Amino acid sequence: MLTEGHEMTEEKMRNISKKMFIGGFFFLPWLWLVHILLFLREWRKSTTPADVKWYLKYSLVGCIVYTSIFVIWLSVYVTQHNKWGAAGDAIALIIPLGR
Repeated sequence: MLTEGHEMTEEKMRNISKKMFIGGFFFLPWLWLVHILLFLREWRKSTTPADVKWYLKYSLVGCIVYTSIFVIWLSVYVTQHNKWGAAGDAIALIIPLGR
């Protein structure tokens, strides 16, 4: 996995992959990214179980989708929140003071 010479059993790989995949649905797309980076070497091996590869593939898809939605929302909010008036200020965490 991360270090040379320390092989994981297939059952342990399945268990960790499943937990990280499910954890990503709780608004934690960074967990999917960590999952992909952690198992990148294993993904390329032909001996890796098919279900682990499935979890990795859909972790990548989920990470891309969540990140895209977040970037789109952030872009819209940053460029348009002034036009939304009080509603734009109500959802802001930090409201800059005007002088």
